[in-house]
This record gives sequence, structure tokens and C-alpha cells, in this order.
Amino acid sequence: MSDLTAYAERQGYEIIRIIHETGSATKRSNVDRPKLDNLLDLCRSKTIRKVLVTEFSRLGRRRGETVLTPFGEPEES
Repeated sequence: MSDLTAYAERQGYEIIRIIHETGSATKRSNVDRPKLDNLLDLCRSKTIRKVLVTEFSRLGRRRGETVLTPFGEPEES
């Protein structure tokens, strides 16, 4: 996490929130992920414009779980 924080600071990004979710995304659906819901709400409200993650797979395993449409809704798989 400190690597991402340092990167954000070097790029001049304002850190709005750090969301740390434990557990495996493969063992539960995105429906049962309140911290992911919080992240999506920040995106939908345009509070944030960039998301930095340690690993892209932390957001989800399938493309539809990780891609938002221009309307801020998950893409249909």
C-alpha cells in the first residue's frame, strides 16, 4: 500500500480514500462487498477520477465485475 501512496504523491494525486479489503474476491460475489460498493459510489458520484490498486484482480475476476459503463454501472458479462 505504501508503494501506491508514494506513487500517488509523486504524480500529484490527491488521495481521497484508501480502501483496504481483506479476503478473496473468488470466494464471494461482488454483491457481498460493501467496500467495493463504496468505491463504486465514489466513481458514480465523480468524487474520484482514478483508482489505484495493488492488483487488478482484487477488483474482480471477470471483466464484467471490473469494467464500468460510462453511466457508472457494471458492464454486463
